[in-house]
Amino acid sequence: MLLCSILCPITDNRLGVFRVKLSQNGRSQILALALLLATASPSLLVSLKAQFVLKEHPVTETEIRIGMVNGMSGPNQADESGIMEGCLAYFKHVNDAGGIYGRKLTLIAYDDRYEPLETVALTEHLINADKVFALLGYRGSATCDAVVSMVRDADITFLGAFTGTKSLHEPSLSMVYNLRPSLAYEVTGVCDFLIRNLRLKRIAFFGQADSLGDNGESGLADALHSYDLNITAAARYVRNSVDLEPALDKIVPAHPEVVVIAATSQVAFDFLAQSKKRGLQNTVFCMLSCVAVERFMKVAGDGAEGVFWSKLVPSPRDTSLACVRDYQRDMRALGSPIFSHLSFEAYLDAAVLVAGLERAGKNLSETALKNALDHLDIDLGGFPLRFTGTDHTGSRVIFLNCIHHGQLEPVRTLSPTAIPQ
Repeated sequence: MLLCSILCPITDNRLGVFRVKLSQNGRSQILALALLLATASPSLLVSLKAQFVLKEHPVTETEIRIGMVNGMSGPNQADESGIMEGCLAYFKHVNDAGGIYGRKLTLIAYDDRYEPLETVALTEHLINADKVFALLGYRGSATCDAVVSMVRDADITFLGAFTGTKSLHEPSLSMVYNLRPSLAYEVTGVCDFLIRNLRLKRIAFFGQADSLGDNGESGLADALHSYDLNITAAARYVRNSVDLEPALDKIVPAHPEVVVIAATSQVAFDFLAQSKKRGLQNTVFCMLSCVAVERFMKVAGDGAEGVFWSKLVPSPRDTSLACVRDYQRDMRALGSPIFSHLSFEAYLDAAVLVAGLERAGKNLSETALKNALDHLDIDLGGFPLRFTGTDHTGSRVIFLNCIHHGQLEPVRTLSPTAIPQ
């Protein structure tokens, strides 16, 4: 395979993970392959997919390989390491107990630097060269959108993506399973709260100039339309860019009462800080779940006070929940006593995958895993989740929080009045 010779895995057998670094030459070849896939004509693309994506995903008697691609060295670097550690914490717990019918879980993780072209090539490598059995814990709307067709063609389980992008909620994607609801659903719940509870109607949107921003802005527009309202102002920024001036020039003069934000943590903070300097001191800022709250609070300090935040899992510090107590125990056992919403969600994603693998039985196959997941109805220790053959969105709970005196405090659990399609 093209990519085999340019990847240099560094194996940590204690954790059961391959941490992969790429040479500069290797990255050039990855981008060349990804660009070929992205720009090919439809007829050539069909041929390329047939050559590049395997449809069989075996396991051995001793190992189940799980693949992950995330931006471990891009703008979300600290966040993505948390995702990997959350998965590893649960995998270590399972492996220490003997694995799944004697098979140990191995996580193979690659760095795409939050660039969709690299996500495509690295996912191809996971499927064809590493021969993983399933894909877990991808993050990013644009990066996940980029591999949807590959997942469909490979007929491989794709579970627990950290995105609410519409493409992963299409009924035709029979192998995609989401712990979280769509971004449109999340935005609708947030919009209901802002209008009904806070009595705010002048709502602006700031987001990334890709499918993350597309999903967020269209979801907000639809939610506002149900109240006969329109978005007050909307602006985007280029992914992996720091130029916010055009966005500020659009939103600040509109004097919105609220700005809903779908961005990376650093960009979200920079936008908030610059907006306040330009006169939006009394504007309410509401971050969607795609913004990593712990990293934001660390950077923002007192500047985070009063910011609202929607999250799709409970607080990783709420030890009244059994799942949180288990998560904290296993994170400490891994040697990572730093708790975050992202690593907790990743931990729950891993728990869901393991529940499916256990229910699939000893004679494991993709079909057996799909049948198990399609009938999964489970309480993970205070966080219930359910899949059916026609509904692969496991949870539709939205936890709204607000930063108060430097702490993220719960406000309420949201349920949209109108369910987006």
